[in-house]
Amino acid sequence: MDNDAAGEKSIIGPSGRLTRADLPSSNTTHWTSRRKAELMAAIDGGLIDLAEAFKEYRLTSEELAAWRETVGRAGIPGLRVTRHTHALAPSDAPAEDRSMIATYRYYPS
Repeated sequence: MDNDAAGEKSIIGPSGRLTRADLPSSNTTHWTSRRKAELMAAIDGGLIDLAEAFKEYRLTSEELAAWRETVGRAGIPGLRVTRHTHALAPSDAPAEDRSMIATYRYYPS
């Protein structure tokens, strides 16, 4: 973690330097892949405590774990959730595939 010119703590995030002020608003309801990646980077880099992130953003540990698993499997673009993502889990899919999709919050535009 570094301090920028104004003395504010910063880290290198997925799209450049990231400070606490750059984090998504606590009332965020539409989680883009960029916002998810920035929050994970902020947690990993020490800009925000894990417990604080859960409370401030109303996230569960399972939801964050699903994001991390997705990044490991498909990179940041894999964090993108669309209406089609929910339709990709047919009823005959293995239970672990259906539950993975169900862990994402989906907020229609």
